[in-house]
Amino acid sequence: MPELINWYIQRKEEVTQINKIETERIRLENEITAICKLYKEGVSISHQRITEETGIERKYYRVHSLTTIMNSIIYDLYNSKITVYELEVLLQQNKSVEDWKSIFIKHLA
Repeated sequence: MPELINWYIQRKEEVTQINKIETERIRLENEITAICKLYKEGVSISHQRITEETGIERKYYRVHSLTTIMNSIIYDLYNSKITVYELEVLLQQNKSVEDWKSIFIKHLA
């Protein structure tokens, strides 16, 4: 039965990793949704307001390197490089965090 135990442990680690990636993706989408909402309302978009909208602490975004994506999206919105409508279309495509990074981080490099 050691093979079964090893399989179980390996599978448990895989599922944990998948859940972590999915949670990160969902939280990023919530962040982007909050950015769209604040932009439509015409209020200043700040990290504090996004935290209030999503209920997710700023520290989470910093630790998981999502702040850079958030700042890039805000920059692109304010400089008319992307519209809220285009962002909402991207949100419907359920992109991974890596996809979001490849879309929005290019101009900071």
